Amino acid sequence: MPDPAALEEYRTAIRDTTRLSRLLAILNDPAPVVVVVDRVVIALSEMFAADVVALLQPNGQGELTTIGSIGLPEELKGARFSGEAGGCAAAAIQSRVPVLVEHAIGEAGMDPILTELEVETAAWLPVLGSREVLGVLVLGRGQPLGFSRSDTDMMMTMLHRIGLVLERARAEAERAHLESRLRQAEKAESLGRMAAAIAHQLNNKLTAVMGFLELAHGEIAAGRDPSTDVEDAQEAARDASRVGLQMLTYLGQGLRGREPLDLAAECREWIPQLSGGLRKDIRIRSELPENAPLITGSPADIRELLAHLITNAEESMSAGGEILIVVREAVAAEIEQSSLVHSAWTPGDGRYLCMAVSDSGSGMDAEVLRNAFDPFFTTKFTGRGLGLAVVLGVVRAHDGTLTVSSTPGVGSVFSVLFPLARA
Repeated sequence: MPDPAALEEYRTAIRDTTRLSRLLAILNDPAPVVVVVDRVVIALSEMFAADVVALLQPNGQGELTTIGSIGLPEELKGARFSGEAGGCAAAAIQSRVPVLVEHAIGEAGMDPILTELEVETAAWLPVLGSREVLGVLVLGRGQPLGFSRSDTDMMMTMLHRIGLVLERARAEAERAHLESRLRQAEKAESLGRMAAAIAHQLNNKLTAVMGFLELAHGEIAAGRDPSTDVEDAQEAARDASRVGLQMLTYLGQGLRGREPLDLAAECREWIPQLSGGLRKDIRIRSELPENAPLITGSPADIRELLAHLITNAEESMSAGGEILIVVREAVAAEIEQSSLVHSAWTPGDGRYLCMAVSDSGSGMDAEVLRNAFDPFFTTKFTGRGLGLAVVLGVVRAHDGTLTVSSTPGVGSVFSVLFPLARA
């Protein structure tokens, strides 16, 4: 007949192995840290019959904040535990060994929160990281049933893994903070470049306006006709106004009217006119379907968008080449979104019309592509740089999106996708 003590020991070993395997599976889960922590505290509560489980982290002010818990009433979930000297939490952190309290009620070092919850037995365990104590795990029972040495040994075995989870959380938080600062720096750089370019362009236009008006004033004083200088001043003022209109277009706030449009027909009309201004060594080819589905848009916006894409393609080819313009239908599943361009847009379940402009030019590397749609960013000669920004603005105004594929030395493909007009 088996020895009862040995049989119980065997059963305990099996039970402990099962619990250990379950905790390991949770801690090895690649889910977000907050999810892993929640699953850990729930599992610990079930495995060790704990009414309260909380994973606490020091906040540097003598207190511990809860990063995961179960059994705390809603009004106490945001409460802070005491981390002051003389308390159980501080003792566990300082000694790096578990602190067990078998008669919690009236215990001097017991936290007021657990006292309020009428916890009778508790275990405070330090969460050890690779270099320091990262926090404290506390388990409490509302009955006079203490935690066994086997329980605490198993929990200490797992606490190193929990420490790795907390270190991962800290690393993710630091990485998110650095990425946020990088995005802010990039945004500030882009805004600074845009502000400087706008100020430069407007200053040039307004300087011309003032110059022509001064000439006109001189002509009037001399009794001569000032109309030529006035006309030149008006043209310079219109140039300044166009800069403002282009910025409004970039922001998707153009005020041009929208109507049902045949995109392929618009391309057929405008491509011959736009290709007339290309260099002689550039050829343009198109594949435009008959009776294509309609979109809702502005003819003037479509012309401007097409003109900027063709100009961008031409400037990418230093020694001639071909520009291909294709209009075709597309479905949401085909659309490869680019967060660099219009990350807020998400495809629906319907169909779309795609206008793709490809070139055999120099292409773009990742760094250039990341900045290509910023206002006034350019790798070309001074004074350019609004073209692709305006393209993006037109796309935004039409509730569409734009994707780019580009290979240095091979060429680029800009694909503009418009939702189809509603019937």
